[in-house]
Amino acid sequence: MKRSRIFPVLFLLLAPRVFAAGPDALRLLPKSGEHKGWMHKGAPRVFEHDKLWEYINGGADVYLDFGFQRVVTVDLENGKRSMTVDLYEMKTLEGAFGIYARERAPTYAFQSIGAQGYLEGVALNFYQANYYAKITAFSDDQETRAAMQKIAGIVSQKIGIVKKAPSLLGFFPAFGLQKHSETFEMKSYLDRTELRGAYTAKYTVKGKSFTAFFATADNNTSALSRLRALKAALSQPVSKNKDYAGLGDEVLTGRHREAKDIVLIAKGRYIVGLFPATDAKVAKEFLKGFLSRIE
Repeated sequence: MKRSRIFPVLFLLLAPRVFAAGPDALRLLPKSGEHKGWMHKGAPRVFEHDKLWEYINGGADVYLDFGFQRVVTVDLENGKRSMTVDLYEMKTLEGAFGIYARERAPTYAFQSIGAQGYLEGVALNFYQANYYAKITAFSDDQETRAAMQKIAGIVSQKIGIVKKAPSLLGFFPAFGLQKHSETFEMKSYLDRTELRGAYTAKYTVKGKSFTAFFATADNNTSALSRLRALKAALSQPVSKNKDYAGLGDEVLTGRHREAKDIVLIAKGRYIVGLFPATDAKVAKEFLKGFLSRIE
């Protein structure tokens, strides 16, 4: 009997995309004068994984949680105008998206740069492949903002590999989705490591606002084990399980100190959730459609 090759291939498609280490990431920075008039002010610098605290002391831990490898940075000046270009190299596309989304707000002015980017005040940030680019100006005027966009385009063109969001974001239904609300939580979610690797998104459906999410386990056995371990984080566990009968492989409901009324469902290698589930009918209808997208 021939063995099926479907599952190994599927695993490769769903696994986080890991990029080769890039000690030559300096080449991705803009050269002195590459954008007319903007010259290097001092030499570009590199801060490796264990030296990040020297550059962003106080904020390094979050970057490390998302798989930080190194940052390359250069200061640019054009007369009295100046800016800094930082390019954070992460281990995976998911890590780059995760740290970018952590620092993004849905109300920002989004730009067509990289996989996604925004210009907010004196900051232009975007992510692309396994890189998170941050361009910070020290004057807020039209000419400087135009230069920031040009320089961002130079960096994006040099990265040149992938201009797509993580593919698993496609699991989220479009209906009711609050634009630019998606996040990725690498280490834990809702203070639970059982929900590590969680993608989240905010929704408003039929007047009810809630957060939907899913986390990926190695297999169905692992997903069920994680789901059952989450029971310890809930008060009144299984109190509303009957409202969601027939969904997924196993259901867990209860009260969470942050999420309030929460619904958790194991399906295949995924744990799917929604909170606050203030209206069981709306929540069940949404989860039914959500689960149908998760294969």
